[in-house]
Amino acid sequence: MSEMTKRLAFWTSTALVAAYVLYVTAVRFAPAFAPYVAETDWKQAVWQYYRYYVKGAFPSGQMLTDYAFIYHGQPVYWPLMATLSTFIDPRYAATALNIFAFVGTPVFAYFAVRGTKAGHYAALAAAALIVRDDMFFKLTAGGYARSFGPILVCFFLAAWLNKRRKLTMVALALAAGTYPSVAIPCCLAWGISELYEFAVVKEGRLRRVVEWGITGAAVILLAEAQNLRAPDWWGPVVWYEEAADMAAFHGGQRMPLVPLPAIGSNVWTNLLVLFTPNGPVLGGLSAWNTGHKHVLELALVAIGFGLALVAVRKTPKEFPWRIPLTFAMGFVGYMLVRWLAFKLFIPHRVIAHSWPYIIAIFALASWDLALRTFFAKRSPLVMSAVAAAVVAMPVFFLSGFGVEKVGAYRSYAKDAKLYQWIEKHTPLQAQFAGNLQPMDEIPLFSKRQVYANWKLAHPFRKGYWDAIEKRIVKMYDAYYAVNVDDVLRFADEEKIDYFIVDRTRFEKYERGDGQLFEPLRSEIQPFFDRCKNNPCALNPAPRDAIVFHNNNYDVIDIKKLKKAARDASSATPTSNDTSIGTSSGTPSTSTGTPSTSSGTPSTSGASPSTSGASPSTSGGTPSTSGASPSTPPMGPSMAPATPAKPSSRGRIPGERSTVPTRAPTESDDDDDNDKGSAGDGANE
Repeated sequence: MSEMTKRLAFWTSTALVAAYVLYVTAVRFAPAFAPYVAETDWKQAVWQYYRYYVKGAFPSGQMLTDYAFIYHGQPVYWPLMATLSTFIDPRYAATALNIFAFVGTPVFAYFAVRGTKAGHYAALAAAALIVRDDMFFKLTAGGYARSFGPILVCFFLAAWLNKRRKLTMVALALAAGTYPSVAIPCCLAWGISELYEFAVVKEGRLRRVVEWGITGAAVILLAEAQNLRAPDWWGPVVWYEEAADMAAFHGGQRMPLVPLPAIGSNVWTNLLVLFTPNGPVLGGLSAWNTGHKHVLELALVAIGFGLALVAVRKTPKEFPWRIPLTFAMGFVGYMLVRWLAFKLFIPHRVIAHSWPYIIAIFALASWDLALRTFFAKRSPLVMSAVAAAVVAMPVFFLSGFGVEKVGAYRSYAKDAKLYQWIEKHTPLQAQFAGNLQPMDEIPLFSKRQVYANWKLAHPFRKGYWDAIEKRIVKMYDAYYAVNVDDVLRFADEEKIDYFIVDRTRFEKYERGDGQLFEPLRSEIQPFFDRCKNNPCALNPAPRDAIVFHNNNYDVIDIKKLKKAARDASSATPTSNDTSIGTSSGTPSTSTGTPSTSSGTPSTSGASPSTSGASPSTSGGTPSTSGASPSTPPMGPSMAPATPAKPSSRGRIPGERSTVPTRAPTESDDDDDNDKGSAGDGANE
């Protein structure tokens, strides 16, 4: 083969793989740039970075903002995201970081394979296999710290296999300061290697010890950043035994991590991730292979490993033992994290963010080594191409070329007018309350603070969890309050400026991801029941207090609600009628503010009547069907039901019959399908 032919083949293959990587990247990330589209965990990991993009947004001192910055502000990731967010919208900043991590992973995988002396084509095949895997995209989608897990593993292996010692130590520190889950297998593997070399090589031992000390201190300090920054009142991250006694960790509730999945299930799942089907092209054979746990593709990896073990007898120094060592330490780390759950993050993430990429690197490196050894007289470049074909082609034809679209983003455009109105017509420091679902979305799309939401209701620290539980209960007690005074009292105590009311939530009690979860759902049920068939303070709300009306939502200005309540209480009856008169009118839509009322209901001076809880001023707010609600007759005061103190918080399911033991099904009211999102994890 002439030199010209070699160069042509080199650059042609490189261009083809690069084009493939760029095409898949474009297909998968294109939805991220559409208006009001988001990766679902942006609602807990990205919105707080508007602090750097919008002057005055999300200052410190508010519980959810502080928690979001500590929970999703790892010491390496925070400066990167904050810097980018100073110049571009944080959603695009996160997407830019995501693309960097997505493209960087196969690049470092290429250099890791090359570090084993494997050829160019084998290295390109490893890169292509990683990009083909749509689970790689799903696992890393979002552009927050978790997205950097695979690239950090590949960066570590590339540095280590290419014998770049200082760069390897930098890789360990970066992993600990960005996503500690992947630092565990890397640190264990590197540590074992260092101890072996310390025992064998006498030169430079003192220098090694000093480097160990510096690297170890950096890794521990960076990995413990969240614990060091967390306020004392949050409490420490719970042990598994503590989580088992908390209802929130069980099935159908906020964080269903108890019991932990079986070890075999986690291990087998992550062994197969690299071969996730995406557009398989061999029909029946592809279906058979998938149905039999990708046995054909796993066999290729196993055969390559076996051949490399045979070849190592001839070339022992060339065997890339650091790759299987890192793989083995992934399992050791996984077992360690299970044992120490949840102090060291969520167990399966140790292998989920490392094994698929280690397998891709090792499969190509081992086949290349075996072929170069057994066919030593043949060109290493040709053997590299054969290794690439033997491993990559079956995977591509059996499991697909990975060019089909993968859903990782969701559109929230149906409520765009609500977000736009809030952003344009409310003060930057305004705080919102309402049902959980819109509270998830307002910080991201309207850049306003919310009192409590679903995304940041994390039970990993008992102090914080207790506080967020209490907030949710108080917020819904006000949401379903019979007496307007209770709403105003809540707003004054908690500094609420606006209430967002989803009118459908007075007819259908919410259930589903992004909505009320157990045991709080059962505890809040009595609040809903008292409003279902009776007038409530916010159903309908006084017309003059509604400053936005669109789809199912009303935005209620607390200041205007106070004024409406004062007007209602100061009005005197003009006759002995037993009903409150209303005047006609139509509430404003998203483009304006509701017109002022032409009349005020009369109430008794002794105590607020039922109608006083929801004073109608100009015909009231339309019901869900669009018709003006009829006004209730005046009668005895209806005092708000006093919520009983929750009795099931912290208990395991089954202790109380009202707590369901099943997870919501597809038939449930599941408007925000975020359950089980990868961003919900301890200390990450």
